[in-house]
Amino acid sequence: MGSSLPRGASTGLAALCLLVFFFCASPVAAAPAYPLREVAFTLPVSPGSQMDSFFSLFATALQKQSTQPITLLYAPGRGGSTALNRLIGKPDDGYAVAGLFIPSFLLQPDGYDPAYAEADIAPVAILAYAPAALWVPADSPHRTVSDLTAFALAPGNRLIIAGNGSLTDHHMASLLLDRAAGITSAYMPVLDSVQAVEAAIAGKAAACWGHALAPDSMPGMRPIAVAALSRSPALPDVPTFEEQRIRLVIGQHIGIGLPGKAREEIRRTVSGFFLRAAAEPDFTARAAAAGLTLMPTAYKDMPGFLEHQRRSLRAFLDEYPLLPQRR
Repeated sequence: MGSSLPRGASTGLAALCLLVFFFCASPVAAAPAYPLREVAFTLPVSPGSQMDSFFSLFATALQKQSTQPITLLYAPGRGGSTALNRLIGKPDDGYAVAGLFIPSFLLQPDGYDPAYAEADIAPVAILAYAPAALWVPADSPHRTVSDLTAFALAPGNRLIIAGNGSLTDHHMASLLLDRAAGITSAYMPVLDSVQAVEAAIAGKAAACWGHALAPDSMPGMRPIAVAALSRSPALPDVPTFEEQRIRLVIGQHIGIGLPGKAREEIRRTVSGFFLRAAAEPDFTARAAAAGLTLMPTAYKDMPGFLEHQRRSLRAFLDEYPLLPQRR
């Protein structure tokens, strides 16, 4: 004989089934979207500088992803470390963000009077890569790298090249150029590309380092060489250093950093938000046309990316005495 349910059990079972159906059929409440309020985005550049054009373009893409304001705060200087220093002591909630540059981010903490320790900053994404480029004033008699090196080798001449700060890709590029071309130049570290251009046009430097971006990003200047394996789409008529018989390939990665105490879930959330903006079609098209190589790297992939960069830097530092403690 089959067993039967006790009296009232069928009513209770029906109620339980209805309860299960209600929870299964009801939509699960979504987690609050980021950002829920204003994001303070500190830029390691000054208004009107070469990299400001990138950040301004990117800020437009960010704003398309959010109903909350994205406020740009400028903090140029010291190879990007001034901006990163402003993250120290900020809350870990993801609403204080700064742009960062690599290799500068990895080199600056080992320099003189560092503005931050590497543990103070949490890199959460890489957005793009910009090859370095050598620029001269538009009216300069130097048309090629060979012209500059001939000037440097002539008796009584001193070749001065300005660039964006110490312990940066520009600083490294000057050391590479000296060895590859067999010359001795003087590197002039300045605030950013605005001051580098000013120094060159005023005759304080014969040339300056910038990046291989659109010509109007360096007003009054003319590019003569790109530090990449192939020509820049933004400067198609400008030869690479290698085309001019000099092996020189270097540039900087542009990324995003948070305060070092930010929790893992905050790091992943902010990384995702910034990378969604970096995938916005209008931004990707305009960034590529400007000469940038998009390199979207999420937070989960940052450990591997940073270790690869550290290995490259260790190899460079074994050859070139860039850091104080290695001299």
